Amino acid sequence: MKPSASIKRLAMEMASRRKEDRSPFLLVLGRAPSLTATAPHIDEVARRVFEDLLARGDELATSRVSHQDLQDKDKLIRAFYDLLGNVSRGKRFRMLHGVYKDIPVPLCYQHLAVLIKAGYFNTILTTNLHTLLEQALSEVALLLHRDYQVIDLGAMPGSETRSRPPSTRGCPINIVKLFDYMETDQINTPPEKLITHILEPQDSPAEKYVLGDAVVVGYEFESEAINEWFVRAPSDKSTRLWWVTPERPDAQRIHSIERVRDVARVDEPDDDPEIFFGQLRTIVLRLPKEMLPTSVTNHPESPTMTVAREPGSASTGILPDDHKLEELYADTQLRASQAVLYDLEVRESSSGKIEKTNYQRRKIIEIEDEKRDGDRVRYLTNQIIESAARSDTNPGTLCYMRSEEEKIENEYAGDHPNQDVVSGAITGLLVVAMRQGTEKVRSELVHSLAEFAPSNVVKRNVIP
Repeated sequence: MKPSASIKRLAMEMASRRKEDRSPFLLVLGRAPSLTATAPHIDEVARRVFEDLLARGDELATSRVSHQDLQDKDKLIRAFYDLLGNVSRGKRFRMLHGVYKDIPVPLCYQHLAVLIKAGYFNTILTTNLHTLLEQALSEVALLLHRDYQVIDLGAMPGSETRSRPPSTRGCPINIVKLFDYMETDQINTPPEKLITHILEPQDSPAEKYVLGDAVVVGYEFESEAINEWFVRAPSDKSTRLWWVTPERPDAQRIHSIERVRDVARVDEPDDDPEIFFGQLRTIVLRLPKEMLPTSVTNHPESPTMTVAREPGSASTGILPDDHKLEELYADTQLRASQAVLYDLEVRESSSGKIEKTNYQRRKIIEIEDEKRDGDRVRYLTNQIIESAARSDTNPGTLCYMRSEEEKIENEYAGDHPNQDVVSGAITGLLVVAMRQGTEKVRSELVHSLAEFAPSNVVKRNVIP
């Protein structure tokens, strides 16, 4: 998938800010389906939390719901939001993490975690309840409280949030959560002003976030506080807001923002969050060395984390061309899922291991199917069989190889080839070709076709 001109422009802007030691873009994450694809619906989260609390006879649950109420979705959700709004931040995080820790982390968050570690985002404002981003950060060795903090704007009535809102100062990476259950009467400061307070430290004007210098991904105007915050900006359009969503934004809402901000939109298909973060990772981590940051932040207490440059990085000069970036994007997607799958198989022991590994395997299959070049597969298949036919190959073996070639030809003759059939035929052909030895089938042909075989076949040394 070739990157759009708009995402390349954004990537260069992000790199330029880092090179000039300017604050990274603020990242606003909404609830677009691809950002929450693996997460259970809010009523299922509520049910799991209350079932656990009721089983322990916890007054937090017994004072709000009974076992019979667990079947009443509306009442359950209202009680859940009431619960979340009346417990401490630590308690709230533990309850939610207990539900989400066994949920597979979507690929978009895996890419985002790498970008955060590399220093391209350090403050994230999200309307999501889940802890999938926190899990993704842990997978790249970033630890809660040491490397990042989570600030949510829900508050117990009478808590410290009423008089002393939390701040992003003093922590290199911040995740700021704004949830549905936060009511304005819980805090003295209106939500949109509280967001401003948190994101704009007042002690150093040079370090302030300029309202509008943000990347907005998957946001669907679900938070009135953020909607109001978006339009609190100078009317000279001196601030930049990148809008990333596969659905066209509400015309009236976006127009009110465009009156005061410079709104740029990422072109399709890069406006899908998974593709967006994958393309950004592909591009910015392959920029020339002189454009790369050296650590997460310049904060003296921040852990130094050198940027993990990726294969195909440019040492000097300009970015690779679009054709090369297309190849690198597919490789980045594949390696990301393979790395997580390996860690799950080797280290994971949670009750969610099966669901998580199945998710990564499905993603690997999807990526490999998309990466498979039909014309190249057909050419290599034909060359392998011709090579075998010129040698003293058993007629029955040659007949089998030609039958696999026919399956591949038949599938690619249509508009929508069945990749199950194609990958199976490639695997069968490769195994038989390898058994003939290099004296009958040229090894370079086998290795070239193996690039399009399922990686689990190559991984298990079926193909050397």
